[in-house]
Amino acid sequence: LRDRLPEMERLETEAFYFFQGPHRDRARALAAYLALIERGDSTVAPVNAGEVLRTERAYARAESLNILAFRVTPQAGITVGNAVEMELDQGHADSAAKMLRAWEQRTPTAHGTRLHEIFVRYALGDTAALQRLLDSLQRSSDLTFRGWGLGAQTGLALLHGRLADAGRLAREQSILVPATDAQRLGDGIFRATVDAWFHGPSPNAVRAMNTALADVPLQRLPMADRPYFEAATAYAVAGDPDKAASIIAQYRRDVTDTSRLRLDSPALANTLGAIALVRGDAKTAIDEFRRGDVAADGLPASECAPCVHFALGRAFDAAGQADSTIAEYEAYIATPYWVKLVGADSPDISFGDAMVLAGIHKRLGELYEAKGDRQQAASHYAAFVQLWKNADPELQPQVEDVRRRLVRLGESEGKRQ
Repeated sequence: LRDRLPEMERLETEAFYFFQGPHRDRARALAAYLALIERGDSTVAPVNAGEVLRTERAYARAESLNILAFRVTPQAGITVGNAVEMELDQGHADSAAKMLRAWEQRTPTAHGTRLHEIFVRYALGDTAALQRLLDSLQRSSDLTFRGWGLGAQTGLALLHGRLADAGRLAREQSILVPATDAQRLGDGIFRATVDAWFHGPSPNAVRAMNTALADVPLQRLPMADRPYFEAATAYAVAGDPDKAASIIAQYRRDVTDTSRLRLDSPALANTLGAIALVRGDAKTAIDEFRRGDVAADGLPASECAPCVHFALGRAFDAAGQADSTIAEYEAYIATPYWVKLVGADSPDISFGDAMVLAGIHKRLGELYEAKGDRQQAASHYAAFVQLWKNADPELQPQVEDVRRRLVRLGESEGKRQ
């Protein structure tokens, strides 16, 4: 019945349907939003057009549309918040900081400034200011602020190898508000994944996943809330690819709607890549991870540009292709993303710096050392030690091993000179 609507309402309906509906088509959604802008919508349509563009990694264009809307309605925080995020996605941390300060001066009571400051401070590498901010958020009587503070503190604790602190902070965050079944299952998957990621695949991590799914079976959740891919990926990381494959088999039985399958195809590919990796099939993993970075329309599957580099780095490493591994891991480190600390919205894509950055530095140090590049090896080893110097006791043997490697590299360099 869209043809019965006035033109602006018809375009609004079409734009939203093609952006968020079951038969998504980003090109048609963007065309409708741009048509609305041409017809005088200078507030809502530019923001939503920017939301389409950011999923395509067209960050600068997305930012310009949010600035357009901001000039018309400067009191709307969503426009400047989106612009800050796009600046960070482009690697412009200093510009993002200036934009954030202007936002704070204009609307000092805006909630969004505190959330965005977390990620601006992280992108700037301003750890002291970031820690002060998180401490203040955790002391806030505002539950939203406290939740943001605890969530980011959890990420920082993982980044620095303080797993016990991360577990405590995550538990504090989980009790701020009553948890839904979906949240409880998500928490269980997260705990099992952290255990397996930092301690290696183990029966304990598999049992933790079994417990999480026994507590909240997938069938208990509405279809749209079932974390098939997160659960399967967690089983793969825990070292049980057969359990992971059984979750995917259940997904294939449960989900038959072709539009849903089309939308899920990148996440499914990433999960199949994780399963292939555990089964020792690095070639299939590489192919699946590449597929997972592209949506059905041929455009990027998500806003997260560094995610595919991390996934491919793992796969090339498993394939024994050292140069490709180095290239992908270096690309991950160099590629910005506004929520890079905690990762993408989809856990099947990336775990974020909190989970992977220290390990990437350690592995790059090993690869460069094997190639005889002492300078690069030492640089990455030092970065690893800096991140994990206060890690939990069970992780300290890794730190000590890298410290010894640094000493050997220094001695070798001295003899060479």
